[in-house]
Amino acid sequence: MDAIQRFVGEIVGRLPRSSTSASTNARALLVHTYQRSVAKDPRVPLWHHGEASAYERRLFPDRQVWVDVDYTKYRWASHEFGFEIPAGNVLDHIQNRAAIRLHREICDLARLAGSELDCRAHAYIRLCPVRSVVNTNAGVNQGGEGLEKEFWVGIRGIGLFVRWLVPANERAWKRRTRLLYDEGRVDTSP
Repeated sequence: MDAIQRFVGEIVGRLPRSSTSASTNARALLVHTYQRSVAKDPRVPLWHHGEASAYERRLFPDRQVWVDVDYTKYRWASHEFGFEIPAGNVLDHIQNRAAIRLHREICDLARLAGSELDCRAHAYIRLCPVRSVVNTNAGVNQGGEGLEKEFWVGIRGIGLFVRWLVPANERAWKRRTRLLYDEGRVDTSP
């Protein structure tokens, strides 16, 4: 939430977790964005389109809904904050949730391996209404979403991140990664 408040805007609404949840983070956040000028590259056809101002408002709205990566009722959260999804549109998250989960898992594994690296994964993702035809790649390994997910799967699968970040003591490295290896979560082969 600190990064959202620092770079995106002021958090003006929260949907709290249930009282039985171990997490103290909100399920969803309503953010009033900071007013920033939009850099409009004249080479980008979008800014010359007849609907450019409407696209700009959609890309850079005054209010945004951000949800926890693992929260699945994001349409309900958006509705609770007073957002309506325009006809012919669906509500989409702007980044692949599976990729963010993989990144978070890699950060956790790096910490377990003794890394001092400041590895942070996103806790929240922004929602945006998009035309339903835009969202046809959801959850598959195609386009930008698939590329990001494929990258994190590759990093996790080869276990290189553990070797980059391990302490110099080889026995300490083996002890730290043994549990992860036994769980099948990391490949420790050379």
